[in-house]
Amino acid sequence: YTERRLTDIFMDAVKKTPLFKIKKRLNFYHARQVGSAPLRIELEVRNKELYEDHHLAFFENVLRKEENLKSVPIFFYLKEKPTSSQK
Repeated sequence: YTERRLTDIFMDAVKKTPLFKIKKRLNFYHARQVGSAPLRIELEVRNKELYEDHHLAFFENVLRKEENLKSVPIFFYLKEKPTSSQK
């Protein structure tokens, strides 16, 4: 999958169903495939420590539904988006 395709799929999903943790909106920025067999997706996010298993399950379910991925193992990894001071 291209980075653009994955990012668009997940951006559309979080626009329709924003993710929250303790009344704080979880920010998602980019997605990219970092491996195959099994499929591995890296999500660039802010405050990755706030993401829980059910948030990752949300992304998995979105991708499975959008791409009709039945019985395909998918692993998600979180990468912290650098702040402007970290660049």
